[in-house]
Amino acid sequence: LIALHPKPSTLGMLGPFDNVLTTNGDIALIHRRSTSGPGSIELSRSDGAPRQVLSINASLNRVTAARILPILHEGPAGEPLTSWLYLPIGKRPGHPKPPLVVMPYPSAVYPKPPLSTLPGELRFPVHPQVLVGAGYAVLMPSLPFNRAAGEPMTGVAEQILEIVDKAAALGEVDGGRVALFGHSFGAYAAMASAPQTKRFKAIIAVAGISDLVSYWGV
Repeated sequence: LIALHPKPSTLGMLGPFDNVLTTNGDIALIHRRSTSGPGSIELSRSDGAPRQVLSINASLNRVTAARILPILHEGPAGEPLTSWLYLPIGKRPGHPKPPLVVMPYPSAVYPKPPLSTLPGELRFPVHPQVLVGAGYAVLMPSLPFNRAAGEPMTGVAEQILEIVDKAAALGEVDGGRVALFGHSFGAYAAMASAPQTKRFKAIIAVAGISDLVSYWGV
């Protein structure tokens, strides 16, 4: 489908995760979705009220999604960044603060919660919402780096832990029980972080490159 430029009156108010699927200027089909997972397809006209034509993932209304908090911090160059903390609803008996799982991916910057972390979205690694359902908090850190500056893993653990400390300062997670869970380039970052600090109680690296010499040969 090819989307033309719609009239502003056709779209109404678009949320951060809404998508305009197609429009001819006067009529638009909009995919609306929420942070809790359920979505809808809405027919919107410039001359009338919008009408929902399809409900998507309505079963997620029965699922309790994570509570999401922004973590404001600075990047390596002092730039303002936002990372995202996903928290369980309620507390487990005997555990006033949940342990924290950090899911890094260097070069990823998240001005809003990553779309792939919403309920109902598919991911290659373990879904943060599954970890939250098991009683863990999850941190999705914004980790920019300058490719021209050389080795991207220099100081990566320190960069991650600065965000962890910002999250722990909110009083919502146990800053003494932190795991690192990386996939692909995130796994490379997890392995690179291992010798840089003793703060992480567990490090999980999934589908990462660990032998750069043989990888260059491939």
